[in-house]
Amino acid sequence: MRLLHVYTLELHEFIGHDIPKYAILSHTWGVDEVTLQDMRSGNAGDRLGYEKITLTCQQAKRDGLEWAWIDTCCIDKTSSAELSEAINSMYQWYGRSQECYAYLDDEENTSEASLRASRWFMRGWTLQELIAPKRVKLYGHRWTFIGTRKRWGQAKGDSVSADIQGITAIPQELLEGEKPISAYSAAQKMSWAAFRSCTRIEDVAYSMLGLFGINLPLMYGEGQTAFTRLQAEILNETDNQSLLAWTVPRESPRAWTLEGAFARSPADFAHSGHIEGNYFDSGAPSAVTNRGLQINLHISQQNFGLGSHLYSGNPECIVFHASLNAAATTSDDSGNTVVLIILVRAPQISERHRLSKNRYTRLATPDLNFTTLKGNDLVERMNAKSEAIYVSTKPSQLELDRFGLGGIHLQDLPLDLSVCRSADRNLVRSPDQYGGSAARYGYSVVKIESSCVSSLGDILSPRPFLFLHAAQRPHLLRRDADVVWSTQYGSSFFTSPSLAQDTSNDNTTTTSSSVFVTPQQDLAFAINVPSNSSTDLFFSLVFPIHISWGAIGLGSNKMAGSLILMAYASSSGQNVTISPRLAHGHSEPVHAPEIDIEALPGTGLVNETTYVFNGRCGNCRTWTNGQIDVSSTAQNMLYATGDQGDMKSYDAAAPLRMHWSYGTFTMDLVHATGPGGVPTITADEDTRSVAAVQGLSKTGKRDSAAVAHAVIMVPVFVGIYPLGILVLRLGDWVRWHAVNQGVAVVLFIVGAGLGFKISGSYNRSKKFNTAHQVIGILIFIAIFAQFALGFLNHRAFKKTQKKTKMAPIHVWLGRLIIVLGVVNGFTGFPLALSTGYDYVLAGLVLVVFPIMVILIITKKFIQKRWKKSKESSVSDEPNGYNMQPWQGGEGQGQGQGQGQTIHIHGGRAVETLGVPAPAYQPRSTGAADLGPQQNAREYV
Repeated sequence: MRLLHVYTLELHEFIGHDIPKYAILSHTWGVDEVTLQDMRSGNAGDRLGYEKITLTCQQAKRDGLEWAWIDTCCIDKTSSAELSEAINSMYQWYGRSQECYAYLDDEENTSEASLRASRWFMRGWTLQELIAPKRVKLYGHRWTFIGTRKRWGQAKGDSVSADIQGITAIPQELLEGEKPISAYSAAQKMSWAAFRSCTRIEDVAYSMLGLFGINLPLMYGEGQTAFTRLQAEILNETDNQSLLAWTVPRESPRAWTLEGAFARSPADFAHSGHIEGNYFDSGAPSAVTNRGLQINLHISQQNFGLGSHLYSGNPECIVFHASLNAAATTSDDSGNTVVLIILVRAPQISERHRLSKNRYTRLATPDLNFTTLKGNDLVERMNAKSEAIYVSTKPSQLELDRFGLGGIHLQDLPLDLSVCRSADRNLVRSPDQYGGSAARYGYSVVKIESSCVSSLGDILSPRPFLFLHAAQRPHLLRRDADVVWSTQYGSSFFTSPSLAQDTSNDNTTTTSSSVFVTPQQDLAFAINVPSNSSTDLFFSLVFPIHISWGAIGLGSNKMAGSLILMAYASSSGQNVTISPRLAHGHSEPVHAPEIDIEALPGTGLVNETTYVFNGRCGNCRTWTNGQIDVSSTAQNMLYATGDQGDMKSYDAAAPLRMHWSYGTFTMDLVHATGPGGVPTITADEDTRSVAAVQGLSKTGKRDSAAVAHAVIMVPVFVGIYPLGILVLRLGDWVRWHAVNQGVAVVLFIVGAGLGFKISGSYNRSKKFNTAHQVIGILIFIAIFAQFALGFLNHRAFKKTQKKTKMAPIHVWLGRLIIVLGVVNGFTGFPLALSTGYDYVLAGLVLVVFPIMVILIITKKFIQKRWKKSKESSVSDEPNGYNMQPWQGGEGQGQGQGQGQTIHIHGGRAVETLGVPAPAYQPRSTGAADLGPQQNAREYV
C-alpha cells in the first residue's frame, strides 16, 4: 500500500501489516487529476486536481494524522497488477482508515434535495467508500464542512443518516454501524447500486467486489460479462438466492421475454431492497456450469390460464413457479413471504441445441410486486422436495411476444370484436382504478363475454377478459383496439407500450431502449442503438402541448459541445418540427443542417394533448467537437424545456426563448443496444425512466438579464426622461432637471450594457442587425450628445445670460430620444419573443404622455391668465404726485440718465433738449450687484 506523507507530500510504500494510521479521500474524478507519475516528476502542482490533495493533507494534519491515501496519486495505473490489487483491496483499505473525507466538490448547498444531485451520490465507486470506513466526514465545495455520516453538521446536531438513507436507500442501521454489512442480502446490496453509474461498464461490477467480500481478476474489455461473473461468484461463495430476485421496468422491451438467470446490471434490482436472503436451509449448493446455473429450487407447473399452448411455435413450452430461498418483507403484520420467480421450459431453443427435461430459462418479469407465497401455501411449498435444475445464464433465442402477468396482444388474430361487446356497463370501472390512463387517452373498458373467446382456440382459456377500446382516437391503435387478458395472478389492465408509436412497426415490442423522463414529466426521451449499424440512432421525443419546446443534449452534461435534438410544434400545430442544433456554450444552440434526421411514422400531435417525434438520425454518434459513446453505461446527457407558450414554426432554425427547466442525466446505452427500431415510451402518467439516472434538475429559469434590461429601459424612456421635461417646464428647476437627466443616463448605460450582453446569447441578435439593436445604438450615441449639449449650454448661459444656439438642438434632440426610446421598446419585446408586453408598454404610453401634455398646457394657461391679470392691474393704477416731474415716464423706465426740459411758450408746451439729468441710483445697493433681471430664464 502506498501512502502520501501529509507534511512532505512524498510517497512511501508499506507492505504487510506494518501500515501506519492514515486518512483516506473519497471523491469523484475530474478532468485533470494528479497521477503517481506527476507526483514523482514534481509536476503535480500544475494539475487542477492538486487542490483536493492539499486540502486532504491539511485536514489530516488537523485530525492528528501523518499519512493519507488518495487513489489518483497513490496507485500506479500503468501497472495492471497493481491496479488489480488496489481494486480488490479497496474495501479493506477504506475500512482500515482512521478518517474518510468525502469531498463533494460540486455541492455548495447542504439540503437533501441538493445533495441528491451531487455526483458523489451517483457514482458506483463511492458506494463502498460510504459504507466501509469507520467514520466519514462530508465536505462540500471549497472544503466546506457539511457533516458526518452520523451527524449532520456540528451546530444542527440532527442525524444525517436518515438523509443519506433517503438519498442512497442504504439502511440507517448500516450507516450508523448498528448492523454489519453481512446482515444484508445480495439483492439488497445490489439495490443500493441500482441508480449509480461508472464511466467504464466493467467498473459496475468491480466497484462492488468489497460489498460481497469476493475477489475477481480484472479483464477490462469484457464489457457486461464482468457483472455476470460477479453474480456467478457471489452464488458460488454465498449461495444467496436473493440474487435471482430481480425485475425489469415494465416498459422495457425485455419485460416478459426469456432471459438468463442473472441480471444485466444493478438497475434490475431497483425494486429488490426488501428482499432478504437465506429464509431456510436449502441444503444444496449452487454452481455455474457449462449447462447453466445448477441450483435447487422448489418448482411447480403453472398454466396461468393459458391451457397447454403458451407459444404457438413451441406447443410443449411450459411455465413454472420457482420458490427462491429468499424472503420479501412486508409492511403489514403478515410477516415474511417467499419470493417466486417464473421459469420456462421448452424442448427446443435452437435447431442445433435441444434441452434436457431439467433445463429452464428465466422469464424477465416486470417491476410489479414480486409474486409471493405465505400462510398455508408457503408451508405446503416448503414441505415439498426441491429439485436440482439448470437455469440458462444467457438470454434465450426463443422470443415470446409479451405474455403472462401483463397480458397478451391479439391484434394479429382474426376476430370480430364488434359483436363481443358486453351490454353490462356495471363492469366498467372508474378510470382512476387504472392510473388515469383511460380518462387521459379517451378509452373505454368493455368486458368480453366467454362466447367471444371461443374463436381464439386454445390460446386463451374460455374466461371473460377486458377489451381496451380507443373510443375517441381509434386510429392510434392497431385494428382500433388492443386486447388485454385478466388473470388472478396479474394486473387486469394493460396498455399498449406506446400509444404514440406507429403500430405498423413490428419492432415496437422487441426494440431495445433506454428511457428518460424529467422529474416534472414534461419531457420524455427514448433512444435505441441498433446493433446492425455503426452510424444510426433511433429515438422518440415526447412533450405536452403546453410547453413551447423540448430538447435533449447528447454527449455531455454541459452545453458546450453537445448535439441538441430540439422539437417544437409545426406552424399548423398538427405536426412536430425537429431541429438538430450544436451548442457552443451558454447561448442559443445553432441549427446544424448537416445532421441527418428522418421523421418516422407516429410523429405528430397525439390525442390533442401530446407532441411526439419518432426519428432516425444517420450521423448523431459523432459531430463537430463531440460524440456519444454507445458502449457507455452512463453516457452524460442534458435536457431542457421551454416555458409555457405558443411556439409554432416549420423553420428548423426558428428563434427560441431561454429554457424554463433544465438538468442533466446519464443513460445506459448498452441497455439500449439491440435490434434497430423506434423505441417506445409508455403513454402513462406513471411513466418512469429506464436505464437512466437523473442528475441536476432546475426549474423556474428565466433570462434575468433580459428582464432587467426591460425593467430599466421602460421606466427610463416612459418615466424618467419625461419627468425631466416636467421639472423644467413646470417649475423652472434647472438644477433638478440636471440631476434627473444624470440619473437617466446612468440607468440607460446599465440597461444598454445588459442589452449588449443579451445580444450575444441569441442567434437572432448576435450580428446586431435587428431594428431594435440599430435604433438602440443610435439612441446610445444621441444620449451622450444630448447630455454634452445640455452641460455646455448651461455653462454658456451662466456667462452671457443669453439664449445660446445649442439650446434648441438640446431640446429637440431630447424629444427625439424619448420618441425613439418608446418606439424601440415596441421593437424590443417582439425580438425577445414576448409580444404581449407591447400592450403593457402601449398602456403606459397612453397614460404617461397625455398626463404630461395636460400638465404643461395647464401651466401655460395659468401663466397667461396671471400675466393678463397683472397687466390689467398696472394699467388701472391712478396717477399720483410725481416726485421728479422733470423726468418723463419713458426716461424713468429706461434708466438712461438722459433728461428733458419743457418750456411753456404762448400757452403751448415746447419740447427741447436740455441738460442731461443724473440717473437716479438708490443708495441701498449698487447696480453691479443686481445680477440678471428677474424675468430672465435659461432656455433649455
